[in-house]
Amino acid sequence: MSAKESRVTVDRGQRTIYLIEHEAQDLKTMTMAIQDNFHGHKLSTFEDLERGREEILLQKPTIIILALDWGDHDRVEAFIKEMKLNETLRRVPMVVVGTRNLFDQFDDSIKRFGLLKVPKSIRVPKLIETVSEALTIANSMEVDELTLSAGDMLFKEGDPADYIYCLMGGRLQVFREKGGEVQIINEIVGKQMVGEMAVVDQSTRTASIKSLEDSKILRLKVGDVEAYLNDQPLWLHLMVKTLIQRIKESNERIVQLSK
Repeated sequence: MSAKESRVTVDRGQRTIYLIEHEAQDLKTMTMAIQDNFHGHKLSTFEDLERGREEILLQKPTIIILALDWGDHDRVEAFIKEMKLNETLRRVPMVVVGTRNLFDQFDDSIKRFGLLKVPKSIRVPKLIETVSEALTIANSMEVDELTLSAGDMLFKEGDPADYIYCLMGGRLQVFREKGGEVQIINEIVGKQMVGEMAVVDQSTRTASIKSLEDSKILRLKVGDVEAYLNDQPLWLHLMVKTLIQRIKESNERIVQLSK
C-alpha cells in the first residue's frame, strides 16, 4: 500500500465556498450576499482565474462559483473541464454566473457537467437560491437499485469511487487481476455494505467485484463525505479514518500472504 493510501487526514477545515470573479463590483456584491446568508461557511474569493484554479486543486471546496465573462472562452472552458474531470473535484457542485449569451456559448459544458446557472440580471436573489441548492447537492444522497446477473461486474480495480453499494441479496466476489492471473480476495454474501472505504477516503477502487449469481444491490450516491465528517467530533472523524486505514492495511497483508 502506498503512503498516500495509508495516510490519515486530520485537517478538519470548514466547508468552503470558492468564488471566482474578476470584476471588482460584482465580486463585492456576491461576497456580501454569500456572507449575509451562509454564516457557517468560509468564503474564499479570487479575482484571477489561475490563482483560483491553483487553490482549488490544493484544497477541495464544498462548492465553486464561477463568473463566465472573462473574455476568453477557451480558457474558461478549459477550467471547467479540468475541475469536472478531476477525480477529486468532479462531484463538487459548480455554479456559473453569466448572461444568456454566455450560457448559450457554454451550453455544452453546462449540460454535460450539470452546472447550476445564475443569470447576471437577477444575480443576488438567484445566487442565494442556487448556492442553497448546490449545498444541498453537496450533502445529498441518491439511491437506486441494481440487478446483476452471474458474471456481471459491479466495478473494476482502478475505477473512481463514485458510489457506495449495499448487497441486499445474492453473492459477490472480490478479486484482482495481475499478469493474466486472477487472485480471489473474498466473497460477500448477506446484507453488507460494499465499496464504502474508497468513497470515504476518496481513493480509487483497490479491487474488482463481480456477481457470482443473480444479486440485488442498492447503489448510493452520497454527497460530500469529507465535509460531513468534518462536522463530526474530532474523535469520531479520526476513528473512521483510522479504522479504514487499518482495514485496508490488513486486507493488503492478507493478499500478500495468499500469494
